[in-house]
Amino acid sequence: MVRTLYLLTFTLLMAAIHAGFLLAGFAQFELPLSLAIIAGCGLAGLALLAAARAAQAEFSGA
Repeated sequence: MVRTLYLLTFTLLMAAIHAGFLLAGFAQFELPLSLAIIAGCGLAGLALLAAARAAQAEFSGA
């Protein structure tokens, strides 16, 4: 559970940092690979959030 939360925090932080640079207008963050990294980190963060919630429900006995 702790490892999942660590990965979740890392991926959402990475997505937020990249998105911030994109919104600030840095040209290198408009490249296709950078956009793919932003999208991939966001999707991975959401997937990890879903996994963490499922694991929490499973192991809490609810």
